[in-house]
Amino acid sequence: MIGAMLPIYENAVVVCGSGPSFNKEAARIVTAARRAKRVHVIAVNDTYRILESPHVVYAADEPWWRLHSRAVSQACKDSAWLSSDVNSRAHGAGWLPTKPGAGLAPERAPYVMRGTSSGFQAVGLAIMRGARRIILAGMDCQASEDGAAHFFGEHPQQLNRFHPFEVWREEFDGLAEPARARGIDIVVCGRTAIGKLRHGDLREEVNK
Repeated sequence: MIGAMLPIYENAVVVCGSGPSFNKEAARIVTAARRAKRVHVIAVNDTYRILESPHVVYAADEPWWRLHSRAVSQACKDSAWLSSDVNSRAHGAGWLPTKPGAGLAPERAPYVMRGTSSGFQAVGLAIMRGARRIILAGMDCQASEDGAAHFFGEHPQQLNRFHPFEVWREEFDGLAEPARARGIDIVVCGRTAIGKLRHGDLREEVNK
């Protein structure tokens, strides 16, 4: 099913998380590179709200799709919708199979590792579809200086408001060695607690 929905990624893939560092300027940089066909874009959770026509809108949780599917259908008519929760199919999202745990799934596996966040799963999706260079934006894995967990504030009460930042950081850091062993370059841009992945400037990375 995933193969029918998504191409093999030959360009760099930008995975846009909803951390507080993902602001409108970051969205403009990513959108300009997407218009120029230099990158593929995966919008994680609410980042679809400030991105133009991402290739994929990814959210792991069915309650998120229940709340956002109508807005996504209006803002992202040409995007693929994906979720690791099979119940999200009721809202129009395709299903991405996952297995419990972190790290990288075996090569050519028909699933990704689940981890504990949509952003982590979205990286696995990019690798599943052949990405050799992945640019992370908005993957802060920490609150902003004023305590915000997301660029938009906080999820409404009916959605998960738990933010295990340290777990998220460890999961992303855990990708560093296995990704390098496979020749996959993962670079994280912007303010972040992730320490073991390569750090870069977003504008420079999307224009390489």
